[in-house]
Amino acid sequence: MPGMQQSLLQQGTGYLKAVCSLWGLSSLSGFSDSATAGLLMEKILRPNVAESLILNAEENVTRAVKLLVRNNGSLPFQVFRARFGDVRVMGEVRLEREKPWLSLQSATEWLWYHGIIQIGMLPLEKRDRAAIDEFVFIPDELFAVLSTAQGFFVSDEEKTDLIIRPASPEEVSQSKPADDTIVDLCCILLAAYRTGNSIEPLEAVYGTRETKFLYRLLDIMQIIEPGGIPNPEKTQTFLQISRDQTIAQLFAAWANTAAVDDLRAVETLLVDDLADYSPEWIRGAVLSELSRITENQWWSVGSFISHFRISQPNFLRPNGENTTWLIRNQVMDHFNQWENIEGFYVRYLLSGPLNWLGLVDVAYKKEISGADLPNICAFRIQKKWKKLLQNFRKEIEFPAVISGHGSEQELPRINADGRILLSNKTSRIFRYHTARYCDWGKIEKKQWEFRITPQSLQRARENGLTINSYIGMMRRISGKGVPEKLLAAMVQWDQKHTQASIYQATLLTVSDPEWIEALISQKNTARWIEQQINKNTIIIKPKGENVIRRALIELGALVDKLS
Repeated sequence: MPGMQQSLLQQGTGYLKAVCSLWGLSSLSGFSDSATAGLLMEKILRPNVAESLILNAEENVTRAVKLLVRNNGSLPFQVFRARFGDVRVMGEVRLEREKPWLSLQSATEWLWYHGIIQIGMLPLEKRDRAAIDEFVFIPDELFAVLSTAQGFFVSDEEKTDLIIRPASPEEVSQSKPADDTIVDLCCILLAAYRTGNSIEPLEAVYGTRETKFLYRLLDIMQIIEPGGIPNPEKTQTFLQISRDQTIAQLFAAWANTAAVDDLRAVETLLVDDLADYSPEWIRGAVLSELSRITENQWWSVGSFISHFRISQPNFLRPNGENTTWLIRNQVMDHFNQWENIEGFYVRYLLSGPLNWLGLVDVAYKKEISGADLPNICAFRIQKKWKKLLQNFRKEIEFPAVISGHGSEQELPRINADGRILLSNKTSRIFRYHTARYCDWGKIEKKQWEFRITPQSLQRARENGLTINSYIGMMRRISGKGVPEKLLAAMVQWDQKHTQASIYQATLLTVSDPEWIEALISQKNTARWIEQQINKNTIIIKPKGENVIRRALIELGALVDKLS
């Protein structure tokens, strides 16, 4: 930081006289500005003098100095001003006439006219001295005194002082409430990967980013195994826990992993491969601050970002401003400013994962635009999820209500023509299995449409499913609501097709019998083996060819496909 004498002198004679007046040095009219500054410094820098004066001033003055000391003596002026007030701008004539130091209007003015702080343009980048911004700072000599003074030790309580403002009505003119739609997406996404159906229709309904984000979480939770196939046992358990517990598990998986890189997910940010950060740690820094905010009230996003910049300005820049060259905003003119990097990251967490997971509502000044994340203006934490944020380092248990009870009691609508309509309030485990036995129709957020056909039942059988199992499930979930004619038709189809079966299949022959043994012994490949003919030959189920091919390559065998 600039030295104290240089800082005092560059503000002009009028300012220098004002500071001297407040320090009881008003009879220095015959001295030069340089000599006056020297005497003033001598008085201010005496042991315990400045410390005592500041600690006996109003509370906001002391808080401001502690904040500066905690941030190595400086803060951007716009951040400091938003919290502690401004300094009235005056020329020499007006300064002499109005004498504002006799009627100080803010903590910032108190510190300014006592010479404790200075305001000036400082370099943002050590590599580029041309990149500058306006900062509040404590001059070097005074910072050396105050930073070692016992009175400016910062307690944990003061470190976490939280000051943000409620959102204005204009900032919540358009809102995007959070909900538990991601629970239903879990169900249909797992069914799609289990049956081999395309996920593109799901992305069109639920959102591409949301769908890819959820797939990554299910992969981290090992519900989806390598190769993109859901684990049967884990899927069955996961789909039967309560909706709240589902969200709690998804949130815990996201909050406590480095495998999801939210920073690189912000489309407007370009992150260099050399950027050194922990996705889990920087996410935790934001979640820690959010966990202290009062729930069920709209808060200003801009105000929260300003607070976060004050409380943890270097959470993404452990080496100071240098890392801004490695992370830059591709669409903003000031590509390396804090608000355009860290600020965008915070906005993404609020309007992205935290909204998708159902924890945080977001609002805008104008009509919502999915690609316009910077326009998010307000957020609101839903009360029921506050304890998740407060305990994000561990998994919180919610009542594990079994699907089909609680909020998922609605019966399916099963028609005699085989058409089945399932709402988002129908048992998830039934929805999942229905998707495995039926042809898929129109998928919407609140309703899914399926149809039982001979082709769908044949596919189910080829994938190891029995028709009787699904008939029993339909009876249990719907009781007398299942058309008996439909069930009779399914039974008849099943009986006719159990007499004898002729179907096309893929035959795999290998030169090394150990490869067959390896495929049979591995869970992710064994399910795709229909039958072993001999030690060198197996029959592969229709949709298992790619899985078996990848497994053989891992075993060191290249595969030829003969017609």
